[in-house]
Amino acid sequence: MDTSKGKEEIYKVDTTNYKKSAGHEEEEPQKEDVKITHVPLTYEKRETGDSLAAKLAEKVESAKETVTGAGADEHNKKV
Repeated sequence: MDTSKGKEEIYKVDTTNYKKSAGHEEEEPQKEDVKITHVPLTYEKRETGDSLAAKLAEKVESAKETVTGAGADEHNKKV
C-alpha cells in the first residue's frame, strides 16, 4: 500500500469463522467467510506513539502543577 510515508506491507487472508449463539451449544456452528487485513506495526509508528505518550505525560505534569499551585512562585518571580 502506498502512503505518504512510503510503502507499507499488507497481508490479506481469506479465512472462515465458525460461531455459535450463546445458549445454542447443540446446534451446528454457523460458517462465515471473512477477510482479514493485517498491517504490521513499523518502528516509525511505535516511535510516534512513544513521543505522543511523552507529550501527554508532560501535559499531565503541567496540569498537576497548575492545580496544586506548584511552580506558582516560579511564574511570579520578578526578573
